[in-house]
This record gives sequence, structure tokens and C-alpha cells, in this order.
Amino acid sequence: MRPPQVWGLPVMYWVPVLSFSILPLIWFQSAIGMLGLFLVLWLGARVLARFEPRIMDLLSVSGRMTRKTGNHRIWGGNRYEP
Repeated sequence: MRPPQVWGLPVMYWVPVLSFSILPLIWFQSAIGMLGLFLVLWLGARVLARFEPRIMDLLSVSGRMTRKTGNHRIWGGNRYEP
């Protein structure tokens, strides 16, 4: 079953695409930069969605379910060496 889509992208892809395309408008007050970055991100997300439509769901679940390593409290992240 296909996920719900907006303009050919699954809904889960819209949050990062819109978030990162709004940043140039906020930082540089550039609508052209916002539209350009939006088109680049949208096309990249379309390619990624064609490859694997539910990759965002997979990344979010694997990020939540992956167990922390033993030295997480020392290094502040999941590292196997310093």
C-alpha cells in the first residue's frame, strides 16, 4: 500500500523538505534561494522516495530502537573509540 502523498512525495518527506527550504528565507531574506533550495530538496526527495518510499519511517524507528553502547555516558554518543 502506498503512503499518502502531496505533489508526488510521501507526507513524511515534507517536514524536512519544507523545514530546510524555509531556512534561506529566514537567514538571508531570499525568496529565490528558498525556491531554489526547495526544488533541489524536492527533486532529491522524489528520487529517494522512488527508491524507498518509507525510508523516513525506517530511519525514525531505527533511531529510536537502536540500543545505546556501553560508553554512551562517557563520550556523549554511540562511539566505539575516542
